[in-house]
Amino acid sequence: RYKEHPFLGYRLKEDPFHWENHLDTTLYPLLADHVVGDTVVFPAAGFVEMALAAGALWRPGQNCDVEGLEISAPLLLERNSSKTLRFRLDARDGAFSIGSRARLSDDPWLVHVVGRIVEAATTGAPAAARPLPSTAPDASADLHYQRTLAVGLDYGPAFRPVQDVWIAEDTATARLVTPEGVADEVAEARLHPSYLDGAFQLLA
Repeated sequence: RYKEHPFLGYRLKEDPFHWENHLDTTLYPLLADHVVGDTVVFPAAGFVEMALAAGALWRPGQNCDVEGLEISAPLLLERNSSKTLRFRLDARDGAFSIGSRARLSDDPWLVHVVGRIVEAATTGAPAAARPLPSTAPDASADLHYQRTLAVGLDYGPAFRPVQDVWIAEDTATARLVTPEGVADEVAEARLHPSYLDGAFQLLA
């Protein structure tokens, strides 16, 4: 068997829309760069990436969106303790759930996420990038990550895509770059979690 996607993992034989993978920070070192407080937490952007990848395998050639994403429990990761992760997709209506338990255990599955994959409202080429403001940025990368650290979000290199931030009333605009060590993974992703997490960071 082979991994159909870095996070989704392997398709199970008994159900064509049921995937399984094993996660820890040794197998996926970049995840160790996503720390909340003093705990490594699987990024919400990673759940979105899994759903988009499952949508592409469920409906090849169609653009999909993710709606109604609800995170009910964080997925905590450790270096020396792997989690078995399962993604279940209902092919009738696109509803999905993501659950985990300790690898090789018979513990009950802990559901982390539920949501639905739907056909995208728009098709065609991606929208053009929004022009950056012509004024000097309000925050540099150093200042931005000092601020996130101050609220308990300790991002390592793989989750530091934000380079500059502009604030205007209730809008934040950022310039994102591909972090060192992530470039080789971007081609395998639908929307690499580093980029989407960078957008989420503007809400911190």
